[in-house]
Amino acid sequence: MIVEYVVKGGMIVEYVEKGVMIVEYVENGGMFVEYVVKGGMIIEYVEKGEMIVEYVEKGEMIVEYVEKGGMIVEYVEKGGMIVEYVEKGGMIVEYVEKGGMIVEYVEKAKMIVEYVEKGGMIVEYVEKGGMIVEYVEKGVMIVDNVEKGGMIVDNVEKGGMIVVNVEKGGMIVDNVEKGGMIVEYVEKGGMIVDNVEKGGMIVEYVEKGGMIVEYVEKGGMIVEYVEKGGMIVEYVEKGGMIVEYVEKGGMIVEYVEKGGMIVEYVEKGGMIVEYVEKGGMIVVNVEKGGMIVEYVEKGGMIVEYVEKGGMIVEYVEKGGMIVEYVEKGGMIVEYVEKGGMIVEYVEKGGMIVEYVEKGGMIVEYVEKGGMIVEYVEKGGMIVEYVEKGGMIVEYVEKGGMIVEYVEKGEMIVEYVEKGGMIVDSVEKGWMIVDNVEKEGMIVEYVEKGGMIVEYVEKGGMIVDNVEKGGMIVDNVEKGGMIVDNVEKGRMIVDNVEKAKMIVDNVEKGQMIVEYVEKGLMIVEYVEKGGMVVEYVEKGGMVVEYVEKGGIIVEYVEKAKMIVEYVEKAKMIVEYVEKGGMIV
Repeated sequence: MIVEYVVKGGMIVEYVEKGVMIVEYVENGGMFVEYVVKGGMIIEYVEKGEMIVEYVEKGEMIVEYVEKGGMIVEYVEKGGMIVEYVEKGGMIVEYVEKGGMIVEYVEKAKMIVEYVEKGGMIVEYVEKGGMIVEYVEKGVMIVDNVEKGGMIVDNVEKGGMIVVNVEKGGMIVDNVEKGGMIVEYVEKGGMIVDNVEKGGMIVEYVEKGGMIVEYVEKGGMIVEYVEKGGMIVEYVEKGGMIVEYVEKGGMIVEYVEKGGMIVEYVEKGGMIVEYVEKGGMIVVNVEKGGMIVEYVEKGGMIVEYVEKGGMIVEYVEKGGMIVEYVEKGGMIVEYVEKGGMIVEYVEKGGMIVEYVEKGGMIVEYVEKGGMIVEYVEKGGMIVEYVEKGGMIVEYVEKGGMIVEYVEKGEMIVEYVEKGGMIVDSVEKGWMIVDNVEKEGMIVEYVEKGGMIVEYVEKGGMIVDNVEKGGMIVDNVEKGGMIVDNVEKGRMIVDNVEKAKMIVDNVEKGQMIVEYVEKGLMIVEYVEKGGMVVEYVEKGGMVVEYVEKGGIIVEYVEKAKMIVEYVEKAKMIVEYVEKGGMIV
């Protein structure tokens, strides 16, 4: 080759002809620089290491070309940085060193794409809408990372949707647009949680047991929604319990587990109704007037239970009335309101006993022999009332006997069984009168002066019988006087008080004989021929006294003759009938 040397600017320049080009060599910094004119440009070649570096002046920049791995690499200084350009797949790729990393820039769809190696992955950056979007290959997906609100947001295509991944509180949150809403997915406790904004609230969805569970924060509580049997069930934690809400028939039903049972609550008419299954029955509990009322269906009826005073009260509707049942002393007591009164029913000895409060007293009713018997406690005694013949009969136990009282007229009549007879006692004029039936007659007994007086109707008269000296004395009113009838011997003696003396009247031979005690003698009076004859016993003889012409005549039987004694001029004159003459 013809080599030509020329001195330029103090340097020896060597020119060599290569092919059809004149190559210029200059020693620069201990290296030989080769210059070639190509396409009207001066190209400078320098040997660096084992590579030939080509420099071309473009515009105002010096472009350096190096062959790497069979590719021509172009280096340009931009903004104080060395930029490397390589042709890849028909595209010009630009490499820049940033922060110790090699950044690759490629023009795609008129956008400059930046590639950086991060953690062994190639990260792609694109400017979109004023934001720098980072694309990373994760698994088999391309992740689109964008900085939003100070957070790095991952955008991934999953199932034809763009999934946005955001780091929140140390967790990776997936956001997907569904039906115009942004759905957020978070991994919690090994489950994928789906969060959606609904009505200004964040709704969380989790798959549990093949069901989608929805969580919403309401009033500071987390509410859980699950679809069961075509219904949406709502769960809320209240007081350490999980409460379940279901819509039934337009009402919200609340379920709570209590004591191993599922309790159902429904709002009805402003009240909270509680349903519990007990013994195979559905029990309904309602709060009424501060008390919990329990309803159970028994035999086709609704039974209501209320706790009152430590007792369970049962209410049942019977015949249009509300019946109340209470257990007292091992017995079931039944209460019914009748005519404004509370009636109590108790079973005693196989009978139904009815109790009613009347006038401050408890009245007991029992059916006996087809009659309604009424019992009332009076003065420590049990009084029994029975209706007989249209009258109310009152029975009281007195001294071991059953006493019967009946109102007759305006009097209270008392009946007692005495000695096998029914005694009828009536209060008359402050006295108690006993009436007894004797031999077909009504006998009346009255206590007078410590004696029992017996009254009997005899011959149209009321006879007053009194026991005197072991005898039964009849007292009869005759002619305005009280006559005592006494049985003496075998005769009935009438005793009459005359002139302060007791007069005995005895019937002798169809005559009434009157006896009077005078001094120590018994005087006998008999009516003869319109005159009253007086008989006195003297010296073993019966003396007869008769009033004649104003004087007292004495008759004595002597020697079978009747002797008449008359007082004349203070002398006793004796008259005797002799031979038909009065001597």
